[in-house]
Amino acid sequence: MCTTKRLAIFLCLVYTASWGTNGDNLIALGTTARAMGGTSIAHFSAGSSATGNPALITKSTGGEFTFGGTYFDPSVKVKTSNTSGINDLSATSSAKNNVIPYAALTHTMDNGISIGGSIFGAAGMGTNWTKESGTLGDPSIGDVGLYSMKSNLTMLKVSIPVAYKINHFSIGIAPVLLYGTLEMNFASPDRDSNTMAPLSTFHTVDNGSASDTGVGFEIGTTYTFETLGLTLGAIYHSPISLTYKNQLSSISREFGYGTAGSSFGTFSDELQQPTEIGIGFDWSRQNFSLTGDYRQLQWGNAQGYQDFNWKNQDVYAIGAQYRFAHLAVRAGYNYGKNPIQSNIDTRAVNPTLPPQYQNTHGDTINTFNHVMFPAITEKHYTLGAGYQFNRTTSADIALVYATSPDITVSAKTVGLGNVTVTNNQFAASAGLNVKF
Repeated sequence: MCTTKRLAIFLCLVYTASWGTNGDNLIALGTTARAMGGTSIAHFSAGSSATGNPALITKSTGGEFTFGGTYFDPSVKVKTSNTSGINDLSATSSAKNNVIPYAALTHTMDNGISIGGSIFGAAGMGTNWTKESGTLGDPSIGDVGLYSMKSNLTMLKVSIPVAYKINHFSIGIAPVLLYGTLEMNFASPDRDSNTMAPLSTFHTVDNGSASDTGVGFEIGTTYTFETLGLTLGAIYHSPISLTYKNQLSSISREFGYGTAGSSFGTFSDELQQPTEIGIGFDWSRQNFSLTGDYRQLQWGNAQGYQDFNWKNQDVYAIGAQYRFAHLAVRAGYNYGKNPIQSNIDTRAVNPTLPPQYQNTHGDTINTFNHVMFPAITEKHYTLGAGYQFNRTTSADIALVYATSPDITVSAKTVGLGNVTVTNNQFAASAGLNVKF
């Protein structure tokens, strides 16, 4: 287990991350799995299997250490319309160019027991609208840009898997420690104390960043039909709760939640990484492998995400690999439907305000989701390769290109009209594996 200081140093390396592919999760954490559509439930991918399905680490021979990283470049664009021309804009988030490192270790002993450890930048999302047309202009005339919003959620996962194999069956369990950091801020218009009309001045809502640590577990099984070259796998990842003090509650209060006369309380500062269940297969014949996963991320049952109208997300992934003498080529595809539902709740957050200054619950939630946390990416196309240098050393690379549909939601009562957002992404991963 890493010390708190070492965790903090590692987190600094991933702190600027603003990714998110299957919701706010990466499609997979290891380079080989990322090259094969994110499949990791039944396909063994060296030490990085420690966090895909802990039962798979029994496929290691002796000890194996893997480390590497992912360069991640999201392109989030927002367009507003139907604001009578006052606040119609097009903006691109400046949250880009992230590096996400990882390391994992596994060791198989002679008695059927395998142990390991891994540390991965595992999840995150965020945007930055503090530049150009996203900045708040003159709120007294409705020119609010995107309120100069900035958000950054990052998560670091440490797992310690232990697995046991008997004949063709393996089972593994991994205690998990999740370290998360969340920062949210924006520019809020000042208001006349009598009429509540927005003034031309504003104040910044910024409580810095907040962090928390949560614990959970992952459990997985595999069964191999050797004559068929077929491995089946299943996983369960427990939910993990983290509380980010004065983040969601503070931001929501500025939009009227929990204030005098409000119909709604302030948002909870708790965000819970959701329960994840999945099944998968891996079929290998000579030099060819075909693998597929089905996973469900239960955002709709997770504290925080369910308050923001997220729904459970079904993720389908398929990957293939062909091995030559020393070279393996890989490809895959991953699809997870956008989990964020448009909120059409027309209730005013604070009905005691003058009607022209009442923001609705639906428009406000849509703004938070699609301007701060647009986790709407659906389709992922993956390619990669691996090269075996000698008996003990190999390297892997992976490329992922991901696209989202154009999602349009209402944010009229917060001054943004109709908001259309896209979130396309490019990622390149590289890793080195060493057996000992």
